[in-house]
Amino acid sequence: MVHYKWSVGSIVAMVIVAAFLLLLPLAMSPGMPQPPPLTVFSVFPVLMAALLIYLSQASK
Repeated sequence: MVHYKWSVGSIVAMVIVAAFLLLLPLAMSPGMPQPPPLTVFSVFPVLMAALLIYLSQASK
């Protein structure tokens, strides 16, 4: 079995993504007229999975 270690760049990228997820909702306007469309909820997990795969490949 091969064990991969995360490099400093991968950790920094994940911290930046986590910061965006925590801080971007604070910058939204307080009165959103309607909830986001369903496509936003379906695209977000795909982008996060692609980012995770990219980071795991980049840290090799």
